[in-house]
Amino acid sequence: TFLPELKFKTSFSVDLVNYNGHYYSNPLLGQGAEIGGSVTKTNTRTLSYTTSNILTYDKKFGKHHVNALAGHEFYKYDYQTISGTRSQFSLPYYYEPDAASLLGSFSGNSNKLSLLSFLGKVEYDYNNTYFLSASGRADSSSRFAKDNRWGRFWSVGGSWKISNEEFVKSLNVFNQLTLRASYGGQGNDKLLRPNGQPLYYAYQELYRFISLGGEPGTTLEKTSTNNVKWETNLNLNVGLEFAILNNRIKGNIEYFKRKSQDLLFNMPVAPSLGISDYPANIGTIQNTGFEFSLFTTPIKNDNFQWNVDVNLSTLNNKVTKLPGGSLVVGTKLLTVGGSVYDFFIPEWAGVDPSNGKPLWKTVATDASGNSVEGTTSEYSKATKLLQGSALPKLTGGISTSITYKNFDFSGLLTFKIGGKILDTDYTSIMHNGSAGGRAWSAEMLNRWTPENPYTDVPGLSTTTNNWTSTSSRFLYSGTYARLKNVSLGYTLPEDYFEKIGLKKFRIYIQAENL
Repeated sequence: TFLPELKFKTSFSVDLVNYNGHYYSNPLLGQGAEIGGSVTKTNTRTLSYTTSNILTYDKKFGKHHVNALAGHEFYKYDYQTISGTRSQFSLPYYYEPDAASLLGSFSGNSNKLSLLSFLGKVEYDYNNTYFLSASGRADSSSRFAKDNRWGRFWSVGGSWKISNEEFVKSLNVFNQLTLRASYGGQGNDKLLRPNGQPLYYAYQELYRFISLGGEPGTTLEKTSTNNVKWETNLNLNVGLEFAILNNRIKGNIEYFKRKSQDLLFNMPVAPSLGISDYPANIGTIQNTGFEFSLFTTPIKNDNFQWNVDVNLSTLNNKVTKLPGGSLVVGTKLLTVGGSVYDFFIPEWAGVDPSNGKPLWKTVATDASGNSVEGTTSEYSKATKLLQGSALPKLTGGISTSITYKNFDFSGLLTFKIGGKILDTDYTSIMHNGSAGGRAWSAEMLNRWTPENPYTDVPGLSTTTNNWTSTSSRFLYSGTYARLKNVSLGYTLPEDYFEKIGLKKFRIYIQAENL
């Protein structure tokens, strides 16, 4: 560049994943023998590339330091897949599609995405003590219509190294003391379909092509939504970092507040409209909490060192804006003042001791407007109720490490306090006998029988009674403490292996998830 402080960097990166699948079923033996064997070939190619051009300026003026950045980025994503199946081999031991006579399914599709970005950032510090920064960027996503394609985001931040001030140095207490704060927004253009697949065409009308009696046809899958736009996440962070006793005790505490507005969401609609949902920007969610970390070295000398680290975090979630009242999304209820982690499912009421049928709670309103509670053995008639939150009140971990001469020991304990877990996997082994060939939980030994009428496991039946459907019966406390990792090792002296070129040889034993 023409100035020593000015630098320009351009880069180009490519990621290519090509997958070929070949699936074959034998025409003589096994399940494929019924259809004369089959062969399926698939090809999936995912190509993405990123180009960037970054101009930076870095200059010091005495105690002043300025760093500036301006740039441009472009991202392109291209996904293509094709698959075909043929069956009925005339001769065995041939594995290619041409050897089979009957054409079966044949499918293929492609998806494309483009993202164009312009960005800039300025950082300033005075005497390595006072720091300020500001940044901005504009992003254009092909997911959105032309009028809403661009999203503009910014951030500001600052920090103060208090430990560099003379009045703090004179205390001879802090090795480091830094106060920092930042506020800014980031964009999100990612939206998933209800089946979990990415939606690359959020604003376009989409159709599904089908065959009806051999005639081609189309069905509407998604209506056009030209008004859908970027989701914005506004983040406030305030933190304090400290170190004392020659860095033997270090830590930081941080408060964060994240406001997510214009949330991208699939709004459910009445099935009579011919579609299940449409993408929209529906509301605002706020997350707040604290994060705390502490790193200590209680003992340290020439032969022995002991380290203990602790980290804690809290998270509170609140829906602050939601048009159209409440929304039920899967097992959760979204309502203003509530949390996106609130379970909204039927309440388990036990087993009817007279006949062994499962019971769920019902809540109705009588003619006088009073709430009337009851039970039902029909799952479809059960009332959905709030059943607590999946969000823990506190999560954290404690780790320790000890070294004594050539021996070393380390351990990690993680824990969570509060919150609930809905165990939908466990229900697969809690069936009432209608799922033949499937294993049973030991709980089934306590099932209802005329001799054992008072239990929370219904009686056996050859027909399903829906008792393993989602309810508070399978909602458990999420509180736990687990020893995630323990390791004990010994490092042999270096002079044992110098002659064969080894610098380090360590023998260890390790265990996880104890």
